[in-house]
Amino acid sequence: MRLLTDTQQYSEAMRQLKIVEKENALDITSSLKNEVDYRMMVARVLRLSFQFDDAMNQMILLPNLESEPKLKLEIDFRKAALYMENPKYSMEERMKIVYPIINEGIKGSKEINNTASLASFYNLKAKMHFDECALINRDCARNREVASDYYKKSMSLFSTINDTKNYHNVLNNYFRLSLVDLRPELDSLKKIVLEYADSATYFPNLTASRFLLGQYYVNIKNDSLNFFRQTILEKNAMIDAVNNNKDDAIGKLKLLYEFDSLKADINLNRDVIAQKDLSIMEKNRRISENIIFSILLGALTIVLIFLFLKQRRLVKTLNTSNSELNTSNHNYQLLIKESHHRIKNNLQMILSIIELDKLDAESENRDLLTNISTKILTIAALHKILDFKEHNQKVELRTYFTELIQYFEDLSKNKIEFLTDFSDLKIQSEKIVYFGLILNELISNTLKHRSSEDNIIIQVLKSENSHIFIYRDNSNFGEYSKHSGINLVEDLINRFGGFDLKFDKNLGEYKFYFHE
Repeated sequence: MRLLTDTQQYSEAMRQLKIVEKENALDITSSLKNEVDYRMMVARVLRLSFQFDDAMNQMILLPNLESEPKLKLEIDFRKAALYMENPKYSMEERMKIVYPIINEGIKGSKEINNTASLASFYNLKAKMHFDECALINRDCARNREVASDYYKKSMSLFSTINDTKNYHNVLNNYFRLSLVDLRPELDSLKKIVLEYADSATYFPNLTASRFLLGQYYVNIKNDSLNFFRQTILEKNAMIDAVNNNKDDAIGKLKLLYEFDSLKADINLNRDVIAQKDLSIMEKNRRISENIIFSILLGALTIVLIFLFLKQRRLVKTLNTSNSELNTSNHNYQLLIKESHHRIKNNLQMILSIIELDKLDAESENRDLLTNISTKILTIAALHKILDFKEHNQKVELRTYFTELIQYFEDLSKNKIEFLTDFSDLKIQSEKIVYFGLILNELISNTLKHRSSEDNIIIQVLKSENSHIFIYRDNSNFGEYSKHSGINLVEDLINRFGGFDLKFDKNLGEYKFYFHE
């Protein structure tokens, strides 16, 4: 609401200002600051009555202010604001006129270290970027982000100098942007705006906050009750502001601009009567709205109580179900551990039987039994590592392979030395057993067919997009032909998910790739 748009108020205000100018001409021109203050007051009255060109002429009447940078910043700020509000300029024209003024204002504020002025120009710049999107739909994503950054800078500066009134103004602007842009900080901003609205006394900031909060509740939260509440509070604030300022328009300007020689006594009897009638009408309307609000609030309370009781029943049912699931899960874990223990014992028993049979077996059968026992050991080694706390848990490759290699070292009575290099890698238990059988088959083939006394090299390394397995025993296979062992290796690699198998017969090297 603009307090000086009424024709009678405007005419009386201008008459009083002319009287002041006539009676205090020497005081007005006695200092540059007095003249600036006076012209700013006249411009404000003209601006509030939408006479933007006349208000701008008041700025032009001022002398050169280059020697007074602080005063120049005040005038430049007012000029930029007038250009932005003047409807005769298109958005494109405003951009050409206003951005240079704002940029110079930011530069000048920094040069004289004027925090309040710098924060004000940041706020104007943010508003311009916001209007670029809102009025001409230009580069909205970038302009809204730039506007957000400058609003934050402006609020931070006003906060450092404890200027709560201007901080509240910028906060409203940032909240408006967040409502349009649905920014992630919208809910947290709402809480801050609500706190400022509840404690604000400056009418423009207060009504702007109430309006924006109403838009938040109705458009974002679909909360009609709170929307009506904010609308009522906004209109109450309008009535209070009119009542508080209806008798002293020029006196209000005097307080705003601290001009000691300004004397005003505006008789607004007609406005007083009209405002009293308006106050009575608003009070009656407010009573009606409060009755409706109370009925809606009572209905909402009943619904909330019903939902609360229903939620309690659901929570109780859910807790019972969770308790039963936890008990079942605990029993399942015990069963898995017991199964694991029995599997491991059974495998050890089978290995012991095979070892006993090997004592009486012929050489060829002994090799066959050894081959079988190594495969069983490969599976047993995995069960030794697993604790079955989770299904298909991941097993550390280094631990598993070290367990297998240690067995073959013992089997060869340390005649074979293994050189290993394993990356930090964990593989799911259902998958790694195939990997263990691959290693088992390769080492068994080496022990059976090796033609070199060199060390056996086993590596699992990280490559660019996968992992690589390398096994080399430095045996020269000469005329290479596939046999059942190699066919088994290829089948196990496929089951494991390996790919791109390569075999170097001159080095006895197997290499393939796999994903974790």
